[in-house]
Amino acid sequence: FQQAEAIENVAATLQFDGGAETTSFSGNSLSEDLGAVLEILADALRNPAFPQDQLEKARDELITNAKIADENTSVVASRTANEFLYPMGHPYHLYPIGNETSLRSITRDDLASFHSARYGPGSTTLALVGDVDPRAAVDLVKRGYTVATNTGTIAYGNPANAYDLSNWDVFIVPEPNTKFTAAESIAFFNY
Repeated sequence: FQQAEAIENVAATLQFDGGAETTSFSGNSLSEDLGAVLEILADALRNPAFPQDQLEKARDELITNAKIADENTSVVASRTANEFLYPMGHPYHLYPIGNETSLRSITRDDLASFHSARYGPGSTTLALVGDVDPRAAVDLVKRGYTVATNTGTIAYGNPANAYDLSNWDVFIVPEPNTKFTAAESIAFFNY
């Protein structure tokens, strides 16, 4: 709750939302409080707490949602279609929120392991919009990360290339209207 208190102290907002394939976050603040908000966001992403009481609350809500879904013929039909269309092991084969058995089996350590493997600068896209000085924002984002600024040909999977995205935690494109080659677009997609 320290993060919530810190956000409240600067009269800002910061929300997280999770979907089947993505997690998003959004916030609002005064431009002069951007640094504080980015620090709180970075702390939340780097040091998730996963308190047991909140885990149990979320688990109960998801179990209720799964039971409700089991009574919805449209959801049951969609889930059954996915089981036929996608082979076992494919992420779409299973229902995204799981079922009561799978939800009860998830532990705090499972969440921490999942977070550690999938959340971080290499899998995060950050867009800042509003009354933000781009250079100052870049400096704020650079804190604590290895950062590259695009001045060469962007690639992915060729670590010998200085601008291969696999070499960087954060890669900054300072000009939003930059046109990328097809290969560079694929590199961003793979990043």
